[in-house]
Amino acid sequence: MAKTIEAVLKKLDRPPAGHNFARSNFQSLTRTTSALVNLALGFPTVSYRWAIDVIQAQLGDRLSDIEAKKLLAVNCPRSQLDDNLELLVAFQAYNAVRKFDGLRVFPEFCGSYMAGPDVAVPIRPTALLREGGIIKPLFVIGWATKGLGWYQRRLLSSMYEDAIYSLTDLRASQGEVLIFPKNGYGQRTVDRWTRGDYPELSKDELRDQSERFILARSAARPLIADRIRDRDEKKRRQQTIRPTVPSGPFADPKR
Repeated sequence: MAKTIEAVLKKLDRPPAGHNFARSNFQSLTRTTSALVNLALGFPTVSYRWAIDVIQAQLGDRLSDIEAKKLLAVNCPRSQLDDNLELLVAFQAYNAVRKFDGLRVFPEFCGSYMAGPDVAVPIRPTALLREGGIIKPLFVIGWATKGLGWYQRRLLSSMYEDAIYSLTDLRASQGEVLIFPKNGYGQRTVDRWTRGDYPELSKDELRDQSERFILARSAARPLIADRIRDRDEKKRRQQTIRPTVPSGPFADPKR
């Protein structure tokens, strides 16, 4: 059990991506603590990493829409295919109008945002675009909901500035962020924003955010450990409950 707790707690020290980290941070210590507990204990039923990989390939290798869908069908697990295909189709519909000219992003191209003294959040663009002789980063977030409030978008914008736009080739770049949330009819729509649409957090706000995250992380650790212990204890009790086997003259002779 201790190993399980340790593995779960590592999520607080190694956030999976910038947008996941931003979604778990608020201006309230209580809300941030609760969000970090959910981040650590949560196990998403849907992962969009296959659609994101195919979007990278479609832009970088100039695949047609049909070729991209075939690539997704080959690589994506059947249990995840419908959701990933839905995201890919939404992106392709937007790209049919936007007409991205992209470059493949290699895994090594990854910046980091220091959320605390010992917490580096990986920041990796989905693709690099070529427009007007300028290289621009494109960030595609696969969520089916918007997922980010005003403050969280400002935080994520600040993270992008620090980790990506600080690079020499991207300092004058007008990058783009795409989310495809579902509308009231269950259809994916585009939520697009570009660099500068949301003001960066000030130095004081970033300092406050970092301090709040560290405090929330400390508060979340014992809560997470307690929940895991409760879960394991519940499983143990369920496993010890066995149906009673009749004995004596009425017992089943075949047993």
